[in-house]
Amino acid sequence: MLNENQRRRLGIRFSRLITEAEQLGELLEQSGGPDLAGELRELIATVRATASRFEISLDSARLPAERQVEFWATLWQTRVLDCRPARLKGSGPVTPELVESLGPEVDRIADQLDRIRSSAVARD
Repeated sequence: MLNENQRRRLGIRFSRLITEAEQLGELLEQSGGPDLAGELRELIATVRATASRFEISLDSARLPAERQVEFWATLWQTRVLDCRPARLKGSGPVTPELVESLGPEVDRIADQLDRIRSSAVARD
């Protein structure tokens, strides 16, 4: 059903999701949030079951570091672009001053992430 590239891509994403969910679960357990920690454990179990069903390896260590950096930079570039002033309007009024000052900074960060991603692809 999945080709090797699709399987590898999902493996990286699912592996990172599990790692981050585990870290958040530990944080919640330390701060006394066991109900939400339980939901995170359920999510982890679901992701593992899905990976098993589709024969997706969750061992991201088998991928070259450059490939992992590429995926990281791509993911964060998308998240950073969502910080543009136009995307913040749902959180309240956006002043022209904010557009002028924040917009270029967000674009600069996104450009840096794109350069990192491109460099990682070139070395892979």
